[in-house]
Amino acid sequence: MRTLLLLLIANYTLAQDGDCPPQYICTGGSFTAVTGATDELTPPNNGCLAVNEATSSYWFQICALTPGTIQFTISPSGNNNDYDFAVWGGINCPPTIAPIRCSYAISQAGPGGDNTGVNSSNNTSENDNSEGVFGNQWVNDIVAPIGACYTININNYGTGSDDFTLTFGGTATLNCAPLPLEMTTFECRKQENVVVLNWEYFSITNVASIELERGMTSDNFIPIWSAPVSLDRVTYFDRSPIFGLNYYRLKATDMDGSVSYSDMCAIEFDKVLTYNMEFYNLLGQRIKEPPKGIYLIKMTLNGVTQWKKMYKE
Repeated sequence: MRTLLLLLIANYTLAQDGDCPPQYICTGGSFTAVTGATDELTPPNNGCLAVNEATSSYWFQICALTPGTIQFTISPSGNNNDYDFAVWGGINCPPTIAPIRCSYAISQAGPGGDNTGVNSSNNTSENDNSEGVFGNQWVNDIVAPIGACYTININNYGTGSDDFTLTFGGTATLNCAPLPLEMTTFECRKQENVVVLNWEYFSITNVASIELERGMTSDNFIPIWSAPVSLDRVTYFDRSPIFGLNYYRLKATDMDGSVSYSDMCAIEFDKVLTYNMEFYNLLGQRIKEPPKGIYLIKMTLNGVTQWKKMYKE
């Protein structure tokens, strides 16, 4: 398995040999899936796909410049095709978590019957995010926040052409110039009732601030720590994790206000924790949503209360 830097900047590798690293794209086009040398789909990252890639595959990476929905259509050339795909949140390649969209459906007969992709309009009969062999070849749109990045793997399990066209749609605009922030480390581990997170920057250009975010799901996050960018290695202790899965990611804000996100890591707590979090303004008044500027978070875990000062641009 190749050793890769964990990057917030997109990888602009144009040569693609069926293995990671992915090709960064911001528009569709015509591509050819080829045989990879390394098996990069293994539990838990394979999702609905078979373990290891098919005889030919292609890895992509995309990032959202504006928030909205992301759709794409894979249109194979020729006949006897059976294209499948998976989409992961973040830019790890190979991914370390399960995909957020996945299709392993058998191709249908007739013109366009082997097309597949992400499009809720074509998926009204099933309304699913992942499907197996007997799916309809379509899964729901990706709802992308600004700066979110995704890794895509496309496989051809058929005997037909490895040439295909990839077309993007939806309301989000894809970013052709992601933020120039590189990281060598972003990791999390459990230490009793605490989550220990470590990250280290490799290089930074025009990045104003970094926020650490936590979510109960992989697409719903709140900030729990923020600071100006530092080139030092950072260690953060989350002393108020929640019951179940805790997802973590870093949010980088550029000098011009644009944002991007790191890969996610996840820690699971399988025992019940009594947890509550409230937001307050500087007057000590409880508020429903964090305002712009400085605000306070009151977090109570198993009867232990902590106050943290946060800043939101």
